[in-house]
Amino acid sequence: MSEHVDVKFKSWGNGSTSGPWVKFDLENDEALEALKSEAGKEFHMILVPVSSDEKPGQVYETAGDKPKPKIRLSNEAFFMLKEDNFRKFLEHLYPGDFSTIELRDEWLKKTINIKSKRELDEGNDLAIGCFIDLRDVFRRWANEYEG
Repeated sequence: MSEHVDVKFKSWGNGSTSGPWVKFDLENDEALEALKSEAGKEFHMILVPVSSDEKPGQVYETAGDKPKPKIRLSNEAFFMLKEDNFRKFLEHLYPGDFSTIELRDEWLKKTINIKSKRELDEGNDLAIGCFIDLRDVFRRWANEYEG
């Protein structure tokens, strides 16, 4: 299940037995129906604050100029898409055909809402944040998968 759902943060808590938790209001009944069958499953969530004018907030904050990555993220995405472990990661977590680099590339662009991987080098903060989160989850999964 890979869904984009708008939610409103409602409340939070930290139970002595259940641990920390958060509660969100869903945007519509369809979102609730899609999640009902997923009860008990673990999810990786990417949360992006949205201002009152419907514009996404910054995914990360910097002081002064944005830091320049040592390697271009578009190149990092390209090499990640070529990895057989990335194909296995996608097949493990998401429904769909990921058998070719082109299919994985199409999935990545759709998931982080870009037309070209070059946007990862051109300051699209939302896409950059989503890619970095995805990359980090993939790396953790790959370490466990290989370990």
